[in-house]
Amino acid sequence: MPTDSDSRPGLHVVWSQDELHKRTRLQRFVSAWWRRLVALALAMGTITALLVAAGIAVTEGALHPDRRPPAPEDAGEAERVATEAGATLTDVPFIAHDGAVLAAWSFSKPGAARGTVVVLHGIGDRRRSQLPLAALLLSDGYRVLVPDARAHGASGGAMLTAGITEAADLGGWVEWARQQHPDECIFAIGTSFGGATLLQSLAETSYCAAIVEAPFASAYSMAFYWLGGRVPLIVRWVLMGPVVEAGFAYAYWRYGLPLRSMDAVASFRHSRVPLLVIDDALDDAVPRRDAQRLRDANPGRAQVWTVADAHHAQAFGTSPDEYRRRVLGFLNSHQ
Repeated sequence: MPTDSDSRPGLHVVWSQDELHKRTRLQRFVSAWWRRLVALALAMGTITALLVAAGIAVTEGALHPDRRPPAPEDAGEAERVATEAGATLTDVPFIAHDGAVLAAWSFSKPGAARGTVVVLHGIGDRRRSQLPLAALLLSDGYRVLVPDARAHGASGGAMLTAGITEAADLGGWVEWARQQHPDECIFAIGTSFGGATLLQSLAETSYCAAIVEAPFASAYSMAFYWLGGRVPLIVRWVLMGPVVEAGFAYAYWRYGLPLRSMDAVASFRHSRVPLLVIDDALDDAVPRRDAQRLRDANPGRAQVWTVADAHHAQAFGTSPDEYRRRVLGFLNSHQ
């Protein structure tokens, strides 16, 4: 049988010791949203960790590209070029300042020459790729020095450094060539990464003239272009900015590499070396604007030749006759 207590209305709490009315607005907000805030913090932490990991992975890949070791037929091809030009081929070893043993081919004809041209290949390549250019230069009376960049081909070195250490290596090669023929001009031609290295060396090394094809202006701008050259600018900065910053910080912490210092435009700005910039109109590997940036940095010393139908580093193959006329004409005018 029901009692009086069973028919009583339910118990309602109308007062609590939790003095909610005394909490600040922030405390009340945190009390209501703390679970969402924790989830947001975890998500942001995860995204940050992924971006940092991506920056490290990209940097390691850029500093340690796949090496293309010399093929057995490379030396034979170099010997053929030398024989056809009536030149002597010499293997030249060079010990860099960090102990890395670098390798180069020297092509030299007997007697006087117009000068020595140091020819630099691009990233992931090796010196054999520059033999057609070496043959062209030899046919016009130049000596030619064709090195393998560090961590490329037959050269030692644990990694490349976006042109920072490579510029010092180039200075060593130039000094070697100058010791062989102290009264003759030294020229240099660099393609892609080789061009960036050459530009970086202008602050410390003098040439009678220099030529670069499809170089990148700075490691920083190149990193953004590689990671997101075709995405909208705002997306590139929001998503790729942290990746680039993390990668550059990692390179400095792990290897002591100040990648931000690789700035070809700054190196060329006060240079007195005449420079021909070859701009490949169909280039999708480096920013097209970099050629104009170089010319604008030092208009009194730079000229730009745009090759209408050339893809990246393909000016010679695309317009061989015009290439011969412009490149040899430019070098000959600065002896």
